Amino acid sequence: MSDETDPAESSTVELWYAPLPRPLTWFAWHHWFVVRDGTAVVRWEVWQSQSAGGESTGHLHKNLMRPESGVGGGASVRLFVWQGLDAENIVRVLERAWGHYPYRLRYLAFPGPNSNTFIAWVLKRAGLSGDAALLLGRQAIGRVWWL
Repeated sequence: MSDETDPAESSTVELWYAPLPRPLTWFAWHHWFVVRDGTAVVRWEVWQSQSAGGESTGHLHKNLMRPESGVGGGASVRLFVWQGLDAENIVRVLERAWGHYPYRLRYLAFPGPNSNTFIAWVLKRAGLSGDAALLLGRQAIGRVWWL
């Protein structure tokens, strides 16, 4: 019997983005995480409104929208997928964020904190700051707000 975990049984974490409605489409994107664990799928994001739907604590939401739903400015895009230890680390940070994300009661579209601030914060705490730097481009306004 092998000690290795079957990849089909382990979590994956996806990073998604979608452009915001016009005129913001030209320079701003909204990012969120989707965690897939077996048949369970959870979307994690910071949203401009508190208690907008799904489960929430301040601006931090779980399942506010369907996992692949855009935010009104165009189609959503899956940007990256983490598996294995990286995915486990992200999930651990997400679960702790529910009570510990320091900006969950504060939201500013510009300069932040916003949805992109949350993504960068999670990746940094998961030991993936390099991924944040590579994946969150100039349209991810707020990604460096807290640095």
